Amino acid sequence: MEKNEDFLRRTKISEVFPTLSPGEKVKTLDHFKNSNDMDIHEFNIFQPGDQGLGHSSIINPGSIKNEDNTIDLLFRGEDTDASFSGYLMTDKASSLKCTGTINNNNEIEFSKLKKFDNGMPAACRPEDWRMFRHKDRVYSNFSNYYYLDRGWPQKTVRCSMGLSLILGKRMQFLRECDQSRIGLGESKLEKNWAFFSHNGKLKAVYCCEPWVVIEFDDSGNAISYERTNFKIKRLGNSYMACSTNPIEINIQSLGSVYLMFLHQYFYPNASLQGSRNRTYYQHALIINKDTLKPIAWTPKPILGGGISTPGQFSGVLYTSSCVAHEEYIYAFTGIGDSSSSYFRFKIEDLEKNLYTL
Repeated sequence: MEKNEDFLRRTKISEVFPTLSPGEKVKTLDHFKNSNDMDIHEFNIFQPGDQGLGHSSIINPGSIKNEDNTIDLLFRGEDTDASFSGYLMTDKASSLKCTGTINNNNEIEFSKLKKFDNGMPAACRPEDWRMFRHKDRVYSNFSNYYYLDRGWPQKTVRCSMGLSLILGKRMQFLRECDQSRIGLGESKLEKNWAFFSHNGKLKAVYCCEPWVVIEFDDSGNAISYERTNFKIKRLGNSYMACSTNPIEINIQSLGSVYLMFLHQYFYPNASLQGSRNRTYYQHALIINKDTLKPIAWTPKPILGGGISTPGQFSGVLYTSSCVAHEEYIYAFTGIGDSSSSYFRFKIEDLEKNLYTL
C-alpha cells in the first residue's frame, strides 16, 4: 500500500491546488472522484413524500446491522423546508424507521416507513440520527438544536450532541454529551461526533484534526480523552469532519480495522456561501483497532455531490452511515437534501484506493 505523500507527489497538482479558483477545485476533486477505480452502484431508497411521509425530504439514514443480517435504519423526514429557512422549532424533523433485508443479489429491500418517537422535548430540534451498538444495546447519537441566549428573545442557534437509547417503539433520551467537563472547551455547534464501542468501552471520535477520541461511561458522561496532533495532507479544504460512526471490517492487507467516512466541502461559486451551497466530498478513513488512530484513507473522494446530484441542493451528498456484509460496503446517503440512496462497493475495491498515513 502506497503512502499518502506518494499520491500527492505523483499528482503534482498539489503544488498549484491552493491557487485554483473555487470552481476549479471542485472540478479537480470531481476528476479524482470519477477516476478512483471503484465499481460503485447507487440504489435509490426513498423519495420525498414516499408513503405519505417526509413531503420535503427523507434523508441522512442512520443504520445498524443485526445478527440476522437485517439492517435497522432511522431517516430524517422533513415535511417542509423549515430547516433551510430558519423555522427550526415550529416545523421539526421526524424520525422515520424501517428495516432493510439483503437479498440474494446483494441488494437491500426496505420495509414500510413508520414514524418513530424520538422522545425529545418541544424546545429541541433533533435530527440526523446515527446508530451504534454497545453492550448489546442499540443507541442513537444525533444533532440537537436549540436557542440559547442570556437575554430575551432567544435567537442564537446552538447545537449539542444528543444520546438516546433505542427501544422497541421509541427512543429514550439519555443526555446531552458535555465535552467541557473533561477540558475540551465548548462550541456553539457541537455535532458530527462518531460513536462506537471498543473493548467494552464507549468511545467517540470528537474531531479529526487534531484527532481526539473521548471515552464515556455507559450513561454517556465523558470521563477522559486522548488527543493526537494530526493533519491529513490532501487536495482540499482546511476543514474535515466525521460523517459516519465507525464500523468494523476486515481488509486483506490490514486485518480487522475500523472504517468511517469523513467529509470536506467547497463552495463552487465564491459569491454563494452558506451550508446548502457547498459541494460535499466523502472520503474513507481506516482506524487501527489497537491504537484507535488513523492509518490509511482514500485521498480520492469515494462519493461527492455536484451538478448531476438531484434534489433541492445539488452539491449536498451526505453519507451518514454504513454497514458491511460479506465482501460489500453499503454506504447510506442523503442526496441533495431531498432523497436517500445507498452506494454499494466491494471492500477489495476500497483497499485498492487506500493510502497509508
